[in-house]
Amino acid sequence: MQPPPAVDPQVKALEELKLKEEALQRQLQEAAAAADADALKKKQQDEKRAKQAEIERLKKEEADRLKQDELDRLQGEEARKKQEEADRLAKEAQDLKKAAELKELERKRVKEGDVVPITDVDREPQPISKPDPIIPSAIMASIMANQSILFNILINQNGDVEVARLMKKTSNSQLNSLLLATIETWKYTPAMKNGVRVKVWKSVPLIIKK
Repeated sequence: MQPPPAVDPQVKALEELKLKEEALQRQLQEAAAAADADALKKKQQDEKRAKQAEIERLKKEEADRLKQDELDRLQGEEARKKQEEADRLAKEAQDLKKAAELKELERKRVKEGDVVPITDVDREPQPISKPDPIIPSAIMASIMANQSILFNILINQNGDVEVARLMKKTSNSQLNSLLLATIETWKYTPAMKNGVRVKVWKSVPLIIKK
């Protein structure tokens, strides 16, 4: 039996070195692969965190937008209510003013037969018939001098003397009564106010000559 061939130490050393290099190369490749895996994992984690941060940002923006929209809506609603209240109060004040004006107009509205100051009428009463008093001679004989008499008469809407009052009398009561009876027969055109016949008080002087 022949002995195994001798191994060249140099060749053996080269083979061992080659094996070591191959092992080192595998280690390097494995380390690189592990680093790549770690980097990829980190990148994926970073991308995930970035996406989550973007989602959170978008959510916050949406929440802020909704909050602002709600605030704007509430402010708009409040402004609308205030405006409606202001409009209601303005209309209420206008209605009250209009009602007061109508009430005042109604109060001032002249109805036929109302008593109106003679200074306020559009047309004063004018005499139609003013018969002189017929004074008996016995009464005239008792008068010592001319008599100045003043009447205040109420002329109604028909032009009749409705009331006659002696504001300045004579000294003779019979003459006063006779004069009143005569004045009450006088006839006037009715006073007019806004096209309506009204009553007026009128002062009428009268002189009885001796």
